[in-house]
Amino acid sequence: MSSEQQERMAVQYAERSLLFTVKGLLKILEWSRCQALEQDSAYKIGV
Repeated sequence: MSSEQQERMAVQYAERSLLFTVKGLLKILEWSRCQALEQDSAYKIGV
């Protein structure tokens, strides 16, 4: 395998892991936003 192929594979791997990380972060942000909204509405109902 040539070094060019290895480099291309490394770049693809990096892109994939970056995408995975970004997706994970977005899911966490979405989840925490939902939690905050639930707490907010529960607080409003409680008061």
